[in-house]
Amino acid sequence: MKIGFFGAGKVAVSLGKYFKINGLDIAGFYSKTFASTEFARDFTETNGYSDLESFVLDCDIIFITTNDDELVNGFNEISNFSLENKIIVNTSGSYSSSIFSNARELGAFPYSLHPIYPFSDKETSYKNLGQAVFTLEGSDEKLLLVKNLVESCGNKVILIDGDKKTYHLACAMASNLVLSLLSVSSKYLQRVGFSEKDSIEALRPLIESNVKSIFDKGFVNSLTGPVVRGDVDTIEGHLSKLDEEDKDVYKRLSLELLELSMKRNGLNSKYEKIDSILGGNEDEKH
Repeated sequence: MKIGFFGAGKVAVSLGKYFKINGLDIAGFYSKTFASTEFARDFTETNGYSDLESFVLDCDIIFITTNDDELVNGFNEISNFSLENKIIVNTSGSYSSSIFSNARELGAFPYSLHPIYPFSDKETSYKNLGQAVFTLEGSDEKLLLVKNLVESCGNKVILIDGDKKTYHLACAMASNLVLSLLSVSSKYLQRVGFSEKDSIEALRPLIESNVKSIFDKGFVNSLTGPVVRGDVDTIEGHLSKLDEEDKDVYKRLSLELLELSMKRNGLNSKYEKIDSILGGNEDEKH
């Protein structure tokens, strides 16, 4: 089946390159900015389309890879031509296939396929896409066909329901919000003499070791630090040094650590004390 991309940004170019390397049939790219189309065409060694009708006619599967707020407009544009039996895919983390609300009326099959992966640029992001897990939801009729295409590249595909907002929230918590949390950590290191660069260098082995441990052993068995040890004085010392606006974040994340700690060690008097300090409610939890 011939795959085309409406849009020629980082996601489209990276997926196009990756799919082609793995033997999928790429028809080419259509973008309103022809310079982007030309780059995508040359980089992936496929076709670049200046005529939208020809693009739609040539493709069996059309990925609409615009910004989220342009997805409907993109679909409306290709809907000016026959979409009978065509598979229409968005790559949004936030929007499900239902954003193409009248696709079935037009004879098309709508899907949302999202790689849990950061696309940093057009030229290198494809290189590590083999590590990415994809999520997929959409019309039952062609669901396994789309799933099998991606799996043929060697990727794991997880079928999800249409609640993309919760799904995207989970992804953001593990990516953008982690960046924000590390920035806060760096801010406190800078108060005791670190430069930002030195703080990142110093935190790197701590971050990498923790993440590797989670991958290897899971959350509960990767616990370290004052919460799991029951170090009440250390936690009180942290709270005394936190800016007021950072206290709620610290307390909420520490309460999550406390729940994980109790899964490992059970409830004890030190954990009860920590729960009280952090503002938790043991009656509700137990």
